[in-house]
Amino acid sequence: MIHNRHRGDSTTEAPHDSPPTRRDSDLADDKLRSSKTMHFVQLLQTKASLAAVILCCLILLVSNSSKYINLRHWKTKQYKGQIFERLKEITTDSVPGSFKAVAQAVKTNKDSTTFVHLHIPKTGGQRFYSLFFPMWKVPMRVNCGASSTCCVEGESDEVLSRIAKSPADTCSGNFFSYEMEYSIIEQHLSEEIRDGRVKVLLMLREPQSLFRSQIYHMINHGHCDKHEKRFKPCAQGWARRHGGDIQARHLDLAPGSAAADLPQALGVLREKIYWFGFTEYYEESLCVLAYQLGTFDPKACSCSDGSDSTGSHLRKFNARVSELHPNALFEDGFSVEDVTRKDQQLYEYAFQLFLEKVDAIEQDTGVRVLCNHTDKKGLH
Repeated sequence: MIHNRHRGDSTTEAPHDSPPTRRDSDLADDKLRSSKTMHFVQLLQTKASLAAVILCCLILLVSNSSKYINLRHWKTKQYKGQIFERLKEITTDSVPGSFKAVAQAVKTNKDSTTFVHLHIPKTGGQRFYSLFFPMWKVPMRVNCGASSTCCVEGESDEVLSRIAKSPADTCSGNFFSYEMEYSIIEQHLSEEIRDGRVKVLLMLREPQSLFRSQIYHMINHGHCDKHEKRFKPCAQGWARRHGGDIQARHLDLAPGSAAADLPQALGVLREKIYWFGFTEYYEESLCVLAYQLGTFDPKACSCSDGSDSTGSHLRKFNARVSELHPNALFEDGFSVEDVTRKDQQLYEYAFQLFLEKVDAIEQDTGVRVLCNHTDKKGLH
């Protein structure tokens, strides 16, 4: 009876662990699909919201970019304007009297003499020719730019030929500053140099300081990577191609020569260059030039005028030099001495001539020009 009762019950009540019917399975699948769909929709909504936020940010950025660029440009322009105004003040008002004396002498000789500044890079050329033109209007090479005083454009050969033929018609001024080698000047202006109608002016600089300044310029302008391992081979390669004895190479008579002809360079310095000075002795050098031009100012050129910090003002304009010892840039027996050896001999020779000129001026005028007595005992 018990057995029959269980069998009868089985037809009316299914056990709890019996398998689901087909309808129940379909309902479960529908729920799973619905859940996945909702999750996907939520994900899309989240991404859409994020995309909307990003898009809004981009729109805001684009809409304000022109204002930012204009503001940045204005600030940069304003800053440069402040610098130029300060340089103008320095050039016209607060410079030593020797600067003004030279500038006045150049203007006085306008009808009879043309001055050509042979600008060797990194020797303070901008500081020098700022005596004669507003600093931001001076020709860097052969292009006078916006200068109202001198507007001569073209290649070096062309410009020099025009100056030689008719200086008055070529330019309303009588001072030109070019970055080029002396051989180019000699080719076109040799006769004018001999008879004094053209006077060549030149600034020199202590060779290793000049070389380090060139290297620093390369780093600043991205020509060599700042990373030490990548910088050394770049600097060495550049030095071998361009940096060796740059001052002597500018003065010899072989344009573009790989190696400087030192005897020729010394001869040109002694016989062809009307005046040369030193960036380390800027004010004293200009006093020598003023004396040669007949506008020597005893008060401005005297040590009592307070000009006893030779070369200090140059650092404001052109002399930010790498603090590394030059040989720290090189290895494998390659050193700065190797690529400046002839320049060093040229510099020492020029400095001895400079000391002789200073002694003669001091004896003639009774004014002490070179303020640091130790400099007269030899090179610093």
